[in-house]
Amino acid sequence: MGQLTILELKLLVYLALQRHEEALDCVQMFLQYNDNTVERGLFYQAVNAVLEIVLDDELALEDYLYNFQRMFGEATMAAVIGSVSGEVRFHGLTPTNMQLDGLERHQRLIESYKKLHAARAAKVGI
Repeated sequence: MGQLTILELKLLVYLALQRHEEALDCVQMFLQYNDNTVERGLFYQAVNAVLEIVLDDELALEDYLYNFQRMFGEATMAAVIGSVSGEVRFHGLTPTNMQLDGLERHQRLIESYKKLHAARAAKVGI
């Protein structure tokens, strides 16, 4: 995803919690106020469209799915539908754990801090 914004994180949390109305508000704000890569823009446009259909009792997603797949691509729609249904959580984010496995930049930063603290401790000990 690149640089994750707080608004995107809120949106992904709302999707994970199945709070679709709040997610729709966030995605609409995100689309209006943020510059996106093409891939992210398509993903969030598709999320917006799917949420509007899911929240409307008179519409059925199945009626629109074929055309959405043509517009946004099958992989994007699979991620969107999975995100809206709760089967996919935090699409586009690297899975990690408390040791930050998979987040190489964070691990390098932590190693740098360890070296800095060791150097400071050695200097104070002199």
